[in-house]
Amino acid sequence: MAELTLAEPDAVFGRRLRTVRQQAGRTQQDLAERMTLLGHRMLQSTIAKIELGERPISLSEAACFAGLLGVTVAALAGDAPAPDGDLIAARIAVKALRDELAGYDLAASRIRDARRSAEARLRKAEARLAALKENTGA
Repeated sequence: MAELTLAEPDAVFGRRLRTVRQQAGRTQQDLAERMTLLGHRMLQSTIAKIELGERPISLSEAACFAGLLGVTVAALAGDAPAPDGDLIAARIAVKALRDELAGYDLAASRIRDARRSAEARLRKAEARLAALKENTGA
């Protein structure tokens, strides 16, 4: 029976990460930038080292990679079949559109709040104007 080395899971993860990343049409640089935005500071060279199995990753990093690429952690770890490129691309498109809609919802909420604030300020200004007119007899 072959003995499993501690580095082998990292190498499997790295190979699967490279395959899925390429199927998704993402570059190492793009993935590094997105991971950094999620709080895992990475450079393109970091992604290259992970894909070569030279740098271990945390569970949190694995979860972020999976989320960005539209797959499960198990698919990246090698415990599940790697999804095909079309499926990955479709998952990424759905996630991007959901994120876009969430951004619009947030913007709409901010606009509603700004409008309410402006309406309240207008009511106060109109009341002040009416009071001034009443006091001056205009």
